[in-house]
Amino acid sequence: MEIALVLLWTATLVTVILLLLERLNNPVLAIALRFSLSLTFIGMGLGFFMTLPTPEQSSALAAGQSVLPSVKDA
Repeated sequence: MEIALVLLWTATLVTVILLLLERLNNPVLAIALRFSLSLTFIGMGLGFFMTLPTPEQSSALAAGQSVLPSVKDA
């Protein structure tokens, strides 16, 4: 998941940079595209936090316990 996040985040960064450098004829379209892609880039950056362990998981790992959810038989 981290690799996919990094690849998509990097591709979005490249797209944002290229779009910022591109001269578009329609200024309203240019502002909308630049704003929306920049917002997407920032939002995708927040996806990195999903890959970090929670404090409870970190303490369980430090204690040598499993952090995977257990499957209970019904």
